[in-house]
Amino acid sequence: MHEYDEAIKCFKKALLKDPNQPEIRERLAYAFFNLGKIEEAIKYLQEELSLFPEDTGAYDLLVYILFKSNRIEEASNLFERLNLKLEAPSEPKKNNGLGDFILGFYFKKNGDFKKAKDYFIRARFRGYNPIKCNIQIEDMALKEKSSLSIEVFKEPTKSCGEKAKGIFYDGILCISKS
Repeated sequence: MHEYDEAIKCFKKALLKDPNQPEIRERLAYAFFNLGKIEEAIKYLQEELSLFPEDTGAYDLLVYILFKSNRIEEASNLFERLNLKLEAPSEPKKNNGLGDFILGFYFKKNGDFKKAKDYFIRARFRGYNPIKCNIQIEDMALKEKSSLSIEVFKEPTKSCGEKAKGIFYDGILCISKS
């Protein structure tokens, strides 16, 4: 825990030197979260998002912290409340889209499959593991006993490039049928 206290001191000094530096507040929040200081963590993430609304890492971390703190209801409307405009990353970052993936699970668990699907699609778009996202989407489709998101192709698709039969989702072969 001592390393988090040291990190907080360093990040606070950096913040004093350059308060317009992106990601410092996000790192402070992570350190506070690991010390169990949830409100401090949330405060710094909200500041980060108000100054740098394009900081998708801060959004994902805020959703994660709220989720881990059993405040998922608060996280569930965060995206709309903050009016964020999340785009696909120019370079991949670890856990990019994690917040959307977590919210997808929340809405899936509560039976709001449409909203869950939207979050899983956005998580995939933002760079989260596409296989994990697609599996969740297909699981919901199977639970609804709906074939709206599943199509069985007897002819190859443009993205396939060879003759294939199977179940595709957004051009990705999910299940191969010989």
